[in-house]
Amino acid sequence: MLVAQDQRATKVAFGYIRDYLTRSPLLAPQVAEVLASEITLTNGLSIACIACILKSGLTAFGTASEKCSHCGARFDWSASNA
Repeated sequence: MLVAQDQRATKVAFGYIRDYLTRSPLLAPQVAEVLASEITLTNGLSIACIACILKSGLTAFGTASEKCSHCGARFDWSASNA
């Protein structure tokens, strides 16, 4: 999940990701579907880009933790980042 500061930055960042994946001889075969703001890979993972606005109804933390728990990742949120 990529969260950009506004819709314009979302489109720019997504364009870089899309072009990198689809133009790479190694990575292009792994791309299953390219939508307006999401790329689905053949292994089922998705790369989505959204703008950080209230209308989206998503928070970066909520979305990231939901995606991580879906993939089975475990994090110790109490650990200090100092």
